Amino acid sequence: METTSYWINPTIYFGTIKRNNNRDFVFQAIPTIPRIVNVQAACGCTSVKYIEDTKQLKVTFKAGEIPKQIIGDAQAVDKKITITYADNTTEVLSLIGTKIR
Repeated sequence: METTSYWINPTIYFGTIKRNNNRDFVFQAIPTIPRIVNVQAACGCTSVKYIEDTKQLKVTFKAGEIPKQIIGDAQAVDKKITITYADNTTEVLSLIGTKIR
């Protein structure tokens, strides 16, 4: 069963980001999006704010250090943001890219 997204691009592929840098992203919703009752980022490195007037979810990703146990100069990034709608359904948005040393 295929599900319909309320977001124009539910996944943002951002390429690379250097460690210890921040980057801002915007997820744009379609005009008929249901009322949002909760927005939850999966970790503290991602902050989110939904702007109802423009139907935009503004996201800041804070790329911290790459853990010492990660071998090489890059770490895959896949950050999830869970949206809960008034009808109690949920949708997951994703930021995907690579953090480099």
